[in-house]
Amino acid sequence: MTDAYPALRFLIRKAGIAVATPLLAVLVLVEITDVIFAVDSIPAIFALTSEPFLIWVGIKMLLLDVFYIPTTMSLAVVVTIITVSMVASLRATRGQGRSEVHTEPAGVFRIAADEELAAVEPVYRRRGRVPAGSGRDRSDE
Repeated sequence: MTDAYPALRFLIRKAGIAVATPLLAVLVLVEITDVIFAVDSIPAIFALTSEPFLIWVGIKMLLLDVFYIPTTMSLAVVVTIITVSMVASLRATRGQGRSEVHTEPAGVFRIAADEELAAVEPVYRRRGRVPAGSGRDRSDE
């Protein structure tokens, strides 16, 4: 491993031998930390959710070293859970009327009114822009 940071590379050649740079070490450390947090979050998933899909993913990850679950079986479980959830949702909302959002028609682009601009204007003034009613004009700046 080298102690230099040449041109943001992970590996460089030094005397004909490929050596790692500190950037590669940082990348490996970040990725290992990411995996640790992902594995650590499995119990949190069980504690926070009652959703069957998230529970299935957690069970599969926990059993990975103990029992092999084939990909096709896992995919079948996921598809079944999603299908059952959709059917249950459709049956639960059957007979309810659809609610439509009413909005006034506007063009694709419209110009905001001065009041709308003033409502979203930041605390500091934009350069060259004077609030309406301030009694100042641009010549004062």
